[in-house]
Amino acid sequence: MRCLWLTRTDPFPGDTGELIYSGRMIESFARGGADITVLCLARPEAPNAEERGGPEVRWKRVNGAPRPLWQSLFSALPNLACRCAVPSLRQGLSEMLAARPWDLVVLDSLSVCWALPAVLSSTASGGRRPRLVYVSHNHEETTRARVATSYRGNPLKRIALLTDARKAGLLERHVVRAADLVTAITPADRTLYAAVRDGRPTITLRPGYDGRRVETRHITADTPRRVVMVGSYEWIAKQVNLRDFARAAAGDFDRSGAELMVVGNGGAFLDELRREFPSVTFTGRVDDVYPYMDNARMAVVPEMLGGGFKLKTLDYVFNRLPIAALDRACEGAPLTDRDSLLSFPDFGRLVDGILETIDDLPKLNHLQERAYAACAGRFDWSTRGRTLFDAVETL
Repeated sequence: MRCLWLTRTDPFPGDTGELIYSGRMIESFARGGADITVLCLARPEAPNAEERGGPEVRWKRVNGAPRPLWQSLFSALPNLACRCAVPSLRQGLSEMLAARPWDLVVLDSLSVCWALPAVLSSTASGGRRPRLVYVSHNHEETTRARVATSYRGNPLKRIALLTDARKAGLLERHVVRAADLVTAITPADRTLYAAVRDGRPTITLRPGYDGRRVETRHITADTPRRVVMVGSYEWIAKQVNLRDFARAAAGDFDRSGAELMVVGNGGAFLDELRREFPSVTFTGRVDDVYPYMDNARMAVVPEMLGGGFKLKTLDYVFNRLPIAALDRACEGAPLTDRDSLLSFPDFGRLVDGILETIDDLPKLNHLQERAYAACAGRFDWSTRGRTLFDAVETL
């Protein structure tokens, strides 16, 4: 199976959930039996290792910087696709489609769906177009509408977000209807896609996990009274979530003597939060998140916006860190409220629940043990590629 896989940027090193998902899916799909050529933007910090993914994967990286944010204001494309539609990628796609007949083209996330017209007009062997797969990372129409309607800052920016959300919905519906196969990252997203697919194939491809696994851990009174929140905070949805939670939590945490530590990159945005919430620790980018997990009693997933599957949930589970979250924030993970995680409907009750539990050591250890047991054996990347390969073979 000759596959052209178009993704936004080189997914290695995988330092965000999006990149981890793309990189591991490419590798797993190749091991499942596909002969893949990946077309993407090069990243200066990415190692130029052609052997990544094995001999079945060839890499075509092109140079080019994402287009400025403002250009999407004058484009029919939403921001995430407009920024990616750079001349070098367009030219690369044109050359790749003309170079050989492809059995399959994969559009990896809505960012690359500017390519849809070119793919639909291309031909494969026998004069037909290649089969088309859309690998989604979020149900973007829902996610971006929630982000836009929740934004309470600059009114002009809110109008721009609402407009962009509408454009994202239009493009997403177009590609979902055109694709021969759509993959969703959670069962909830699959249901939303299936509603407009008229019975055509739609499958769920949850992420796998290949990070560190802590076989045993016992949280004790010597473990710092610390709650960690790990992630990347450069997308506006993540920033809104973080600021709103910090606003709800900072005072109560400080008064109770508990520490809230935010681990991950956020640039100038984190500088603003350091001034606004001096009692909260913001580490910025770190080389290794595991020491921060080892020295905390709990993790929090306070995400009201953003959608998709939170890959950091699996980091917490397999490093035996008890999780407190907003309802549906850990969607897609087989965790049960009050048994393998603590789930709450709003920020106020989430903060109260954390502070009520942080010194209950038996409960903390019960939560982390049950979460690990619930997820063990269910998040293997190798099976994801085989599932995708088998679904494509039936088209």
